Amino acid sequence: MPLDKNGTQESNNSPKPTPSEDTQPNRHPAPEPSYEPENEKKRPRSTWAEITMVIFTGLILITYITLTILSWKQMRLTEKSLEQSRTDNTKAILAQQQIAERALNATVEHFRLEQRAWVTVLMAMDAIESGKPLGFTITAQNTGKTFAKAAIVTYRITFSRHEILTERELQPAKGSHKPPASVAILAPNLHYDVKDSFPAEYIPVIKQHLGEGGNTYIWGDVFYLDVFGKQHTTKYCGFRPLKSTRQDFMFCRFHNDAD
Repeated sequence: MPLDKNGTQESNNSPKPTPSEDTQPNRHPAPEPSYEPENEKKRPRSTWAEITMVIFTGLILITYITLTILSWKQMRLTEKSLEQSRTDNTKAILAQQQIAERALNATVEHFRLEQRAWVTVLMAMDAIESGKPLGFTITAQNTGKTFAKAAIVTYRITFSRHEILTERELQPAKGSHKPPASVAILAPNLHYDVKDSFPAEYIPVIKQHLGEGGNTYIWGDVFYLDVFGKQHTTKYCGFRPLKSTRQDFMFCRFHNDAD
């Protein structure tokens, strides 16, 4: 007799399952057939991951475009800044060059003023006497440090009852017009005397016209070149009372200048 699980013999009298009882293991019911349309079965459905990816892709694209625009603007600002810097640097360089050029020109001009020729003029006249020419001397002297070249001295003489106050009143007396005297070259610290005289035949007329009063006027110009090739002019004018026994002249209030 067979044993049961407790070690006892099974009895043949044990009850047998009725035919109504199912001796097969329990099974799940079969799924019901789906009636969804065929196109709905094949259509892919978006997921949150895909949506998130699209959003991030759009944000990246927007960020890239924004950064590109900002970079372009920054590049333009940088170019403008560099251009302005170049312009400012160019202006600064030009300004420095102009300052240096002016300083150099001032130095050169100062040197030339120190080294150039300077021509001054002195006048002297003999005492007036009837029947004798009225002699006078014009002395051109170079007080500069270099030669005065191509020097030319011009002079004129006139007589007046009263003091002449303006250059327009100066009118050369008859017989006083003389050609200019050419000195050619005048060395430093040396002088050149231009000697001339007023004709004797005019002296009685002058004395009769002026009497014991009146003045004698001598005026003119000295033209010369310095060693640097620059033209210069010395203007001079002097007067002396007709009855004076002194030879030197006093300077007029006008036509006395030098450049």
